[in-house]
Amino acid sequence: MVELAIVLVIIGIIIGTIIKGQDLILSAKTKKFMNIIKEWEISQWIFQDRFGRFAGDRDSDGVIDDVYVKDDLTSLNLAYPPWSDKDNTISLGDLVSFKVSFGYYNASGVLKNVMEIWIPADVWPGPVCRASSLNSYLKKMKIAGKYGQALDVAIDGGVGVKDGKVLCVNKCVNVSNPPYTSLWDQQWFLPISYPQNLTLCDTWDNATMIIYFFDASL
Repeated sequence: MVELAIVLVIIGIIIGTIIKGQDLILSAKTKKFMNIIKEWEISQWIFQDRFGRFAGDRDSDGVIDDVYVKDDLTSLNLAYPPWSDKDNTISLGDLVSFKVSFGYYNASGVLKNVMEIWIPADVWPGPVCRASSLNSYLKKMKIAGKYGQALDVAIDGGVGVKDGKVLCVNKCVNVSNPPYTSLWDQQWFLPISYPQNLTLCDTWDNATMIIYFFDASL
């Protein structure tokens, strides 16, 4: 009995170490994710400081409403940009990777500048966040939700998925057609309208996109 008890204690220690290690890995990835998001936001504010407008606002009306976000931001020639080789992908070693876009959020005609962090499609053509299998899709949403919830807590204090500066979207935005381009998963500009082409989450487990209202001026 003593030997069995010792074995059980050792097994418990091993399991506890594994779980703690997983928690530490998730914590590190979450911090990396939030740092990258902050770097993307800072790049927009650097552009605004240099040129008096945001990247993607070439008519200077205060709204990010054209397709030149990528050209504008990469023209900054930052020493350490959040993008790699002009690619707007965030890879954290999980099942899911993210794309980062900027654009406007249109709620009943009121336009607000936003950053969108979304799950790219692995099926094309189709919505930006469409997966080839339902099981894969559900796993990706849960992983995305963990990062989204962490950002929500950091920015809003965790006020909820439908309130504050960080919102959770669980319906794909169908941007596979013109007027802009069919290669949306390679682009940096994404205009969205609520409730026409998105649905807000009830819980962070259903996230396909995270919307961040980074510009408080509107």
